[in-house]
Amino acid sequence: MQDNTEETFYPNGKIRSRIYFNATGEYHRNPDEGPAIEGWFENGQRHYQYYYVDGELHRDSVEGPALEAWDSNGQKIYKHYLVHGQSHRDPSKGPSFEYWGSDGKKYFEEYYVDGKEVPKPEVDREIKNDNKTNRRVLFKWKYKVSKLFKRCREFAQRFKPRAGL
Repeated sequence: MQDNTEETFYPNGKIRSRIYFNATGEYHRNPDEGPAIEGWFENGQRHYQYYYVDGELHRDSVEGPALEAWDSNGQKIYKHYLVHGQSHRDPSKGPSFEYWGSDGKKYFEEYYVDGKEVPKPEVDREIKNDNKTNRRVLFKWKYKVSKLFKRCREFAQRFKPRAGL
């Protein structure tokens, strides 16, 4: 299958995004060659990268996350491991989803196997306090992360491939 590529640029000529499609117009790129969707800030710093295979978010979790994003200073914001469109990573290797603040501190993580949430392994447990403050902070970050995923889905819909490229 031959891949098609679409690129967008900032007014200053620097690349803004690069998207790869397969012959049927789905997001697609062999994960060994790199992500199917890539984006950069105007300063040239990588903004995001998404791995798709035949229109489905996918990357072998041993190879790395299927979704990653950074802020304009290069600080990682999130990474998400997906296999065939489902959150998945061996919990002993780490969380399936992680979210960091601009201060570099990890604020949120979740563990999934085959799309189903599983408990965090007891080893190196970070949050043991079960007071109201910790629950409020966790709820706040879960809400922010759900908004982030909604924005990612909206972005993907905006750049829906055109058939027949």
